[in-house]
Parts: sequence; C-alpha cells; structure tokens
Amino acid sequence: MEQEVNLLEQVKILGDLFDDIRIVAWQDGVWNCIWQEQKPLSIFSLSHFDLEQRRDLYDQCRQSGDKNLQMIEMEYDAVLLVVLLPNFLNQQNMCLEGINFLNQQWDLEAFIKRSALYQQLQDVSLKDDLTKLYNRRYINEILPRTVQQCKKHKRALTVVFVDIDYFKQINDHFGHMVGDEVLRQFAMILSQFNQNNLGWIARYGGDEFLICQMDLDEKQGIDLGNRIVGAVRQHKFLCNGLSIALTCSIGIYTIENWTDQIDEYTVIDSVDHRLLAAKKAGRDRANY
Repeated sequence: MEQEVNLLEQVKILGDLFDDIRIVAWQDGVWNCIWQEQKPLSIFSLSHFDLEQRRDLYDQCRQSGDKNLQMIEMEYDAVLLVVLLPNFLNQQNMCLEGINFLNQQWDLEAFIKRSALYQQLQDVSLKDDLTKLYNRRYINEILPRTVQQCKKHKRALTVVFVDIDYFKQINDHFGHMVGDEVLRQFAMILSQFNQNNLGWIARYGGDEFLICQMDLDEKQGIDLGNRIVGAVRQHKFLCNGLSIALTCSIGIYTIENWTDQIDEYTVIDSVDHRLLAAKKAGRDRANY
C-alpha cells in the first residue's frame, strides 16, 4: 500500500514534466506495463511502443544502474524526446518511460489518426488477404529480428511448420472456392494456438503456415504441435454443403542453446526438414 502511494505521488510530480508517461516492470521474464496515465489519446497506443518491441531499450535501462537514458526518436512526423528512469521507487526491475514532443506545432489527435492510417496500410501489406494471417513478406521482415532477439537474450524459440495433407486434392475435386474456404477455416484453427504477444502466425505460401513462439521450450513445442494435429483431425470443414475431413503434417524446431551459426535461414531449413520427415512417416503427425 505504501509503495502504491509513493508511486502515485512520484508519478504526479513527474507527470507535469512529460507529455506522456508510463511505468514498466520486469516480471517473470517479460516487461509489463504496471501504470499508464489514463487519457483518450496516448503515444503508447502506437505499435512502435509495444513493450516487446522495446524490450532491448528497457533491458538497457535496467542495467544502467542509476544513470538515466535519453534519446531522440522520430515517429512519423513527430520528434520525440524519450527519457527512461531506472530503479524507479528504488526498485531495480522498474523503469519509468517519459515522452516529450519536441515539435513546436504538434496536434496529438491528428498525429494519432495519421499513425493509425499508416498502421492500417502496413497491416494490408503484411497480411494475407485470404486468411488474414501475416504473409511471406512479414516472415521475411520479422523472423530475422525474432531470431536475433532470442539469440541475444538467450531465450528459447520454437518454430512450427504446418502443411495441410493432400490439399491439392481439395482444389482438384471440389474447386478453388472450396479450397479457399478450407484455408480460411484452417487459419482460424491455427489462430487459437497463438494466445500471447510472444509469437506470431503467418501463411508461408499455398497451404503451408509458420508459427513462431518465443519462450517455448522443446517439450512445450512438441505439445503445441501435437495439439494442432489433433485439432485439425477433429475439425469438420464445412464448405458449400460439404463436410470435409483433413489432417496436417508438422515440423517442430526448438532452439534453446544458441550458437553463432544459427540464423533465420538455418531455422527455416531445420524446421522444413522436420516437416518433410513427418510427411515421409505417413503424415497426420508432428515431427521434432
């Protein structure tokens, strides 16, 4: 209770110095926002300020001792002064992040609208129109960053490569309209297995999908793959009056001990080999 009172008092004082402010804390291996000023419009609502994306910055703050961090950031048409205060309230795992807008003439509401429009355009370019999952371009942009981040912080990374068994027969027998609907429903099944902000799912191409999950060890990755196989096996794909049963094959690759030789190319190659092994073993299974 006393810490909460001190928190509110300190924030009230510092709140007059910044245009936007929040407090983040390192808890159970992730950064969480434990306080943020409640306001209709906030710079922290933009994707650039997602906690996971700024993890390296917060780690640097936590390790800086009592030294404040200050930097200039360019966000769309705004010039931002970012200040990070470590050891907030003498808590080693707590940082205060304050933002000041340096533009003399700056309209927050117009800025947020422009930023939201830009984000929508980004989503269009990085999303698959049919399944609404991320697309191959997203994989090419994000997978290298994910690999580097996990390597740097020695975090486990599990990559799951999913392929619909004999999907070509669906198109050949029932037509591409039914095939498209099967892909949409299949994507919805996969989406159920991405329930935190530490991973993503993308359509690699055709009937192949890639799932990437940070902080998932080998045992958890195997369990994830087996649950997906079971969910697809039990699902009835209803399309134009048809009820279609399908199975899928999965390759699972988990990295817990990183080396300099591991990069996005070796990750894709390794998980692809495991997917091929699952197919050769009879399909309808996960291989690791």
